[in-house]
Amino acid sequence: KKDTMVKSRFPDIDIPKDVDVASETLRLFETHGKKLNNCPLLYPCPDGHQYRYDELIRHIRAVASGLAKLGLRKGDVLAICSPNSPEWIIVFFAAICNGAPVTTINPLYTAYELKNHINDSGANFIYSTNANADIVREVAKECPSLKVILLGGRAGSVDFHHLLSDDGSSFPSVDIDPIDDVAIIPYSSGTTGLPKGVMLTHYNIIASRAFCPAFSNAPVGLGPGEQTVVLGFLPYFHCYGMLGVMMYNLFAGNRLINLPRFEETLFLETIQKYKVNQLLVVPPTILFLATHPMVPEYDLSSVKSVGCGGAPLSEEVMDRFTSRITVPAPRQGYGMTETTLGCIRTPLQSLSRPASVGIPFPNMEVLVVDPETGASLGSHQRGELWIRGPIVMKGYLNNPKATHSAIDANGWLHTGDIGFYDDDGYFYVVDRIKELIKYKGFQVAPAELEAVLLTNPRIDDAAVIGVPDVEAGELPKAYVVLKPNCEMSVEDVKSFVAGKMARYKHLKGGVEFVSSVPKSQSGKILRKELRANLIKSKI
Repeated sequence: KKDTMVKSRFPDIDIPKDVDVASETLRLFETHGKKLNNCPLLYPCPDGHQYRYDELIRHIRAVASGLAKLGLRKGDVLAICSPNSPEWIIVFFAAICNGAPVTTINPLYTAYELKNHINDSGANFIYSTNANADIVREVAKECPSLKVILLGGRAGSVDFHHLLSDDGSSFPSVDIDPIDDVAIIPYSSGTTGLPKGVMLTHYNIIASRAFCPAFSNAPVGLGPGEQTVVLGFLPYFHCYGMLGVMMYNLFAGNRLINLPRFEETLFLETIQKYKVNQLLVVPPTILFLATHPMVPEYDLSSVKSVGCGGAPLSEEVMDRFTSRITVPAPRQGYGMTETTLGCIRTPLQSLSRPASVGIPFPNMEVLVVDPETGASLGSHQRGELWIRGPIVMKGYLNNPKATHSAIDANGWLHTGDIGFYDDDGYFYVVDRIKELIKYKGFQVAPAELEAVLLTNPRIDDAAVIGVPDVEAGELPKAYVVLKPNCEMSVEDVKSFVAGKMARYKHLKGGVEFVSSVPKSQSGKILRKELRANLIKSKI
């Protein structure tokens, strides 16, 4: 397979194996604080308070000490269920300083989803805000070992401000093995099944960060001493927001404008007010900028660099964007939670290939493999992308079967995505064989929705697929088999799911009642057949 293996055109980088995320965070924050004379680096909108590096270091050390006094130890798991905020960032780094992996949770989750995540991850601490307090406390009643930390505090919880006022006397000294010790546990659906905890080690993150200079996001044309200003609106519970937006930009000494969520007017106002010069976005954001009538009312001339990931960006949308916004074409990339963010990216000099996601990162190897035969393929031949290198996850948490299914004996991660490379080694992602649904950049696992549907006593069987949608990418659609003599309307099914799942998992693609769900002899749902029937019905 070596003949067809594609490596980066960049030389390999020497990645230190003795550096952990906690010590690197404090070292870089201190270095940048001195270099930038502790000018403000973090602006939480819309309240406008400004944070400096020395302030962040002080808060991280205080909260880490406070967590240690609460009993947080190396190997414990701390969950964060909160919108983007400075407190999110402080708790995140404080837990890692204690040697406790952080698992990140979508704050839109229902109690049902939150409980599943807590139980699966084994989290024994959770940080959240008052907006989620009722749901978190409801779940905590069923998880008696879970210690709750709330911003503002409530009965039965620890007030975050109490940790913030800690004297730092118990700041931990933790022995971390960067190669083996897990730093974060974000969740991913992988290629199939329910969401799984992805174990990303300190070494994974240090390696991923080391690759950034080769694909510098720094906007072209900044004046002497001018800082890169990044808008942090992508959710930090996802690797793209957590690492690509929050961590790596703070590590680089860039200014981060923090938004709790994407809101159209606030998004545009913030770019204009803070003169944001770098945007890291997902395709629905590009579509919004390319088509929404309010966009021309704002001055976005400060934007010099746009990076796009999370899902493929069509040439049509790209053309509409560049014809309307006077910035360089968005630079695309490709990655998964299982590859610690990105593993393929468009270098600065290659913006003339709008459909390409770019070339492999340094130290990374990519194969294109026939999913039927396992044969490796050459240029312009479509197959499954296999990835190998230092940013491939350690494995799925407490799930060796899924780990062995995803990573083979030779260390290749089987992505479930279909793509090809051209004669110059540039990659294009065109399809996927994995079951994942992508709604506005959010992952939706069909198996999770199917499991929920099957808890309804009137439903005998169910299958879920993604229906293409111009604005959202895909919408979840359910095929439902009712039990004999049972009745449900489309709205009944939709309401049942809506009562248990976050909004982005709702059945916005519709519900169709069928007599049976197509399955293979082994009982696996034949989603390909459902998709083919859907296409036929629209012709």
